[in-house]
Amino acid sequence: MKTRVKILAVFFLILFTSPLFAATDFFTTLNDGAITVQVFAKVALDKNVRDLQVNLNTENGTVFISGPVNSSFEKNRLIEIASSTSGVKKVDASKLIVKESTQPVADTAITAKVKGLFIQEKLFGKKDIAALGISVETNNGVVYLTGTASNEQQAQNAAMLAKSVSGVNRVKSDIKVVKVTD
Repeated sequence: MKTRVKILAVFFLILFTSPLFAATDFFTTLNDGAITVQVFAKVALDKNVRDLQVNLNTENGTVFISGPVNSSFEKNRLIEIASSTSGVKKVDASKLIVKESTQPVADTAITAKVKGLFIQEKLFGKKDIAALGISVETNNGVVYLTGTASNEQQAQNAAMLAKSVSGVNRVKSDIKVVKVTD
């Protein structure tokens, strides 16, 4: 029995120290593949970025993301997803391209209207909203909301108000609910 264990130990020692199965190359490649699969799965499950046609690849723990996105919001969300994945050392999103709007003036006006409506509601309205904690970005009539709210109702109110603005085609919200402690 002891001889068999020694033989197996020697076998694994030779196997994992040979140039063919050098740990740095063999296991790094396996790990990089696993990281890519994990990031891809997280992207596929995220309602804000799952429909994007981006490329994902991992080399030596660095996740490379490339392709077109509609907004800085989507770019940042992809980076956040990749960065939060176990084993990722670095994220290179230098080849993610934010598409230019076909209606930049209209988008700027929509963003201004949404922000103004948030402040108006905060000061004079009846709906609870985290006007200062929410960022607004518009691209091709799609409003992207990011930031924080104290409760789910504030986040829902922000999305509902944004949808009510003329020219808004759709609202994508990634508002995080953060409980404030006294």
